[in-house]
Amino acid sequence: MPPVAVEPVPEVVVPVVEELVYPYGVSPIVKNADGNEVFDLVILHTNDVKGNIYAENGGVGIAKLSTALKAGRELTDNWLLLNTGDVGEIPAEAALTAAWVVDELGYDAYLPQTVQIELGLEGTKKALPLAANVLDAEEYLLFQPYQVYDFNGFTVGVVGIVAPKPVRGVSFDADVILDNAQWAVDIARDYVDYLVVLTDLGEGVFSSSDLAENLRGIDLIVDGAGPETAKIVNDTLIVRAEEQLRSIGGVVVSVDRGRVIGVLPLVLPAEDLAVPYLSPLAAQYEAFANALGYTLMVTLPEDPAIVERIGATPEKVAVVVPEPVVVPEPVVVVEEKPVPAPPPAPVPVPAPVVEE
Repeated sequence: MPPVAVEPVPEVVVPVVEELVYPYGVSPIVKNADGNEVFDLVILHTNDVKGNIYAENGGVGIAKLSTALKAGRELTDNWLLLNTGDVGEIPAEAALTAAWVVDELGYDAYLPQTVQIELGLEGTKKALPLAANVLDAEEYLLFQPYQVYDFNGFTVGVVGIVAPKPVRGVSFDADVILDNAQWAVDIARDYVDYLVVLTDLGEGVFSSSDLAENLRGIDLIVDGAGPETAKIVNDTLIVRAEEQLRSIGGVVVSVDRGRVIGVLPLVLPAEDLAVPYLSPLAAQYEAFANALGYTLMVTLPEDPAIVERIGATPEKVAVVVPEPVVVPEPVVVVEEKPVPAPPPAPVPVPAPVVEE
């Protein structure tokens, strides 16, 4: 029997997918890859926490905020969480705890604080400090200038622009801010579908409105250092939530196959978030929540993981106000003077004697 020729098995060539790397070594972070190309992207933001980590001064407190954020992530991966503005003074012994809390809350990016700029520290392991205009004395970047996030092929770029700070060796002139900001925006705009600038310029000498007026290509500015706002300047939406976690800001970006078809800014007051069952706002969305299998008619608990690190919100001690002591009015003793005796009655005049 003649030998049977055995045909060689064709070699399977596995295509090598090279990871896309953007300028300055930035690799995109894939936030959602479920294949859905029609979705709402929610960009949540907090502004100027100023050390209000519990529920002082009307804020929601970070422990309750953490509970709400973790519940939201159970519903969708189509969101970004950003922070800007003044977080407040952090003691050195609490720095590591503060960084852990930022990561535990799930922040994607934030604007670096003055102490980080002074020392060149990042601190957080997951959340990214972003700054495109913070340069050292030799004009090297101290932080990553921007980051790209991927939602089923729809890409969002976040650029950090820091307001002037009193830091030696770092220049924050307006021209430098504009030049570096436009440079970062131009780079990011070439690669992303939606561009966000994270800043704390506020209403200062060179404001976020000035930034929007002078830069091209920004879709959204998440600002700090100012009152709660939502306004459009030069086709750029500028938003700020209220400071000290008195409200949480949000921008809903509706996406349809890579195109933005709608943008809606939102503000969620702390009282609506902390006690939803008393909230008229929550009541409006209760039917929608029920359709998804849950209810908003609850009281928001504090996240045990956060409480374990920073403690529970201190309970307010009722101040007992003592009843006012009624001091009797002083009795004024008036020395009585004897009533003077009446003058003696006049001596009767004898009747005249009439002589006849």
